Amino acid sequence: MPSDDRKQILHAISSLDVGGVERWLVEVLRNIDRNRFHVDVMSRKAGVYDDEVRALGCNIHYCGSPRNPLRYLRRFNEILREFGPYDFIHSYTVYGSLETYLAARAGVPNRVLHNQNARIPLHKKKIGWAAYRYLMEYLARTYATHILAVSELSAVALLGRQLLSDPRYRWVPQAIDLQEFHSPVDRAQVRDELGIPVDAPVVGHVGRFAKVKNHDYLVDIAAELLMRKSNVMVLLVGDGPDLPVIQEKTRRLGIEDNFVFAGVRHDVPKLMLGAMDALVFPSKSEGLPRVVLEAQAAGLPCVLSDVIAHEVDVVTPFIRRHSIQDSPSVWADTLRDLLEAGPPVSQAEAFSAMEASYFNIQENVKLLQEIYSASP
Repeated sequence: MPSDDRKQILHAISSLDVGGVERWLVEVLRNIDRNRFHVDVMSRKAGVYDDEVRALGCNIHYCGSPRNPLRYLRRFNEILREFGPYDFIHSYTVYGSLETYLAARAGVPNRVLHNQNARIPLHKKKIGWAAYRYLMEYLARTYATHILAVSELSAVALLGRQLLSDPRYRWVPQAIDLQEFHSPVDRAQVRDELGIPVDAPVVGHVGRFAKVKNHDYLVDIAAELLMRKSNVMVLLVGDGPDLPVIQEKTRRLGIEDNFVFAGVRHDVPKLMLGAMDALVFPSKSEGLPRVVLEAQAAGLPCVLSDVIAHEVDVVTPFIRRHSIQDSPSVWADTLRDLLEAGPPVSQAEAFSAMEASYFNIQENVKLLQEIYSASP
């Protein structure tokens, strides 16, 4: 049991693996005032950030999957009993409302539900999944004391438009740590490591290879762009179930030599600063993609799908939007024009704009600390 008088906070997350919310949480933990707040993490499995999070003074408690509900409930209660009492539990997406319910039963006074998705999938092919989702929505409405979302789209996806006027609701975006975008990068060295010619125009994308990220359409855009500018390289960062399919498509179209598949990387800022000239992001759905914020901090023009939350538009001269219903040639024309024109503002100016915005992790942490401090 903690012996100090700091606020005791438990973040419940699927894992501390590579991903948007996972990286955001690690950056929060790097910057939170540890003299005022002690944070533990409850995770379903081990992740790549575990060692760093422990080094920051946080305990990590593994709880297993709720797919084994009896074991999960027993372990959840053990964690609260052995390592609490906690003042807050902070969980994610509508399915995190299970933790808000269990925490309420266990007497945790403040229960935060934080949604980063713009679409909550029903998985209609799975019998009973829709009923499970509706149960989670009921638990969220009933047991969450604080409801946060990274964008208006995410708030509406979570509990409907009425949530925007709910006194429990607060907009808390998942911001980025800008320090890595402030350091000089050897562009020639970065490109040499990736096998990219130093003078080639490079279009980049960072994200998991999954249907929602729309890599298949991205390859179609790239094929059109290469008909306009044959020396363009496409740098794709990430991994996921669709990676082999996308690699095979580039081979089938005969454009594989123009693609670099960089895998999972922990140095995305360096890749953006040193290797990319523009970002293309044709996602089918996004809550508030941190990658687009990072791209703007790196001084990259961005071509985005029009379903992406407009809250990401910080350096507005950088942003172009198209529908994924448009022909890939429309996207390709915009990318060609941006690559030929060059950035409309400098990276230093873009960095300053990001630094002054809500998407600076320092401002983000202030918001969280305000929420944690205002509640008993």
